[in-house]
Amino acid sequence: MADRKFYPFIAASPDGFPTPEIASSTLDQYKSFSKYLQLYQREVTSMKDDMVFVDTHAGAGYSRLPTGELLFAPSFLALSSPAPFSRYILCEQREELSQSLKVRINKNFKEQNVLLLQEGPNELVEKLEFYLPKIRGRRRVTGLCHIDAFSMEVRFETMKKLADYGMNFFLSLQFPLNAFHNSQFYLNDDTSLLGPFLGEGYNKLVVHSNTNNELFYRNVIQTYKQQLEELGYAVSGTFQKVQLPEVDTALGYVAYCSRKRLSKKVLLQVEHDSTAQYELF
Repeated sequence: MADRKFYPFIAASPDGFPTPEIASSTLDQYKSFSKYLQLYQREVTSMKDDMVFVDTHAGAGYSRLPTGELLFAPSFLALSSPAPFSRYILCEQREELSQSLKVRINKNFKEQNVLLLQEGPNELVEKLEFYLPKIRGRRRVTGLCHIDAFSMEVRFETMKKLADYGMNFFLSLQFPLNAFHNSQFYLNDDTSLLGPFLGEGYNKLVVHSNTNNELFYRNVIQTYKQQLEELGYAVSGTFQKVQLPEVDTALGYVAYCSRKRLSKKVLLQVEHDSTAQYELF
């Protein structure tokens, strides 16, 4: 494993299939993901566990920069890693992107053990146990789950079920800072998204009446982080202002969430080596 390198950016060739566009700032996230993936695999491989990779938002396998260049998305970066996982479970609920993903898997990773599902993250967890490798003797199954979600789409009950399966998380959330996602909508009129997103943490959320959107989302993430820690995770998270396609500005949150059986040096090393200009949370 030491003789092979992890590459945060791998160019892809145009093939005519639908490909989602990403902002240039997302490259920092890809670099952080690649570094965490490397350190995670290095430590877990030494434990002789079976490794499973789950991507709840696999997209099309490729991502398109504003310049038109194509790069491997995180799901394909994981498939390209020097230490292969025992199984890859890639989920994409948008049909056109799911079809692109299928074609590109067959083209680039036909020999890998890949399961493709056209499911959302909240539906995936109900079936996941049937797709995980079975425990054999002293070997255990450990998983890395990549979640790249828009706003509050992933319910906390889903996170709890993934935790029950032994998943570690690379978590990326984006919260648009615009009138369509105004904090007052969640505070005054509707808890149908905020409540399921925070789970029991909804009753712990502290928000001042005169808060603005950015402070509101920061408080939401603070509560979310505490919920993850109560599940037994060591959480290291950062905020970043990002530009998203078709959205003016969003508050991005990237977190590395590891089970306690993984050493905290993994998180510290990621933070030290990352060159992204994040604001430490």
